[in-house]
Amino acid sequence: MFFCLYANEWDQPGMCNSSHSRLQGFFNALPPIWRALQCIRRYHDTKNVFPHLVNCGKYIMTITTAVILSLYRLNHSQPILAAYITFATINACYTSE
Repeated sequence: MFFCLYANEWDQPGMCNSSHSRLQGFFNALPPIWRALQCIRRYHDTKNVFPHLVNCGKYIMTITTAVILSLYRLNHSQPILAAYITFATINACYTSE
């Protein structure tokens, strides 16, 4: 966001929010992507499904939720909003355990 504001000479801060940037949605999904890859690596090393693949599932749900939220912020469509609410609810239940 800083680089976007700097590139726009701080005149249009609204252009740097997530409803104008596909890249920001990708950056929001990067931390859970890294964690999911770590879980896959740990599973590969130990062959223990629990907890490594279960945790990977949690991160995949978080990635899915972040991507759908980014799509909704760009398109503002009702089906995408419904998908976001559904996946966010599943993600909240899954990650709270």
